[in-house]
Amino acid sequence: MLTWQFSRPVLIAFLIASPLAYFAMRSYLQFFSDRIEMSPLFFAEVGLGAMLFTWTIVGYHTVRISRSNPSDALRYE
Repeated sequence: MLTWQFSRPVLIAFLIASPLAYFAMRSYLQFFSDRIEMSPLFFAEVGLGAMLFTWTIVGYHTVRISRSNPSDALRYE
């Protein structure tokens, strides 16, 4: 549940940014004589990398907080 709360904004940002990046890159690459083809696989890899990065950070903080002493947090509140 915690992972989904952080994954949803990343997924929404990816769905908004991917078409914008595709059209921006396509218009930019038209100025070059040597053109390359953009593959949807590239965008999928970037989206998967962003999700893996998000899950890694969330997992790290979850483990770090679960190993901490709860009395330390209550002392300051």
